[in-house]
Amino acid sequence: MVGVLDDGDSISIRPTPSNFPVRYVDGKERAFQFQIMAKSQSGNTAYASLEEIQGYLEGLTDLMGDYEYVKCETVSTVNFVEYTEKNEMVFSALFVATLDEKED
Repeated sequence: MVGVLDDGDSISIRPTPSNFPVRYVDGKERAFQFQIMAKSQSGNTAYASLEEIQGYLEGLTDLMGDYEYVKCETVSTVNFVEYTEKNEMVFSALFVATLDEKED
């Protein structure tokens, strides 16, 4: 889900504030920061899910689309955020993906 966590076990992704793109002669480099959150009755499940996603993102070598993938880095490792009203545990991790946008 994009934005907020859904009812029950849930994972969401949402953009976080990022720097303006850096302009070069042949295009610009864009740093896209985002947060991934996981929620579960089992803290181990939520934590392990984010650890698995973190490993996947750091191992990426290419993306599809109008951007050339440069890298994805962990800004903040998996950390506890809160308990919900239903005693679910919420964890979060922050990432930044660096993308090159080539001009035609």
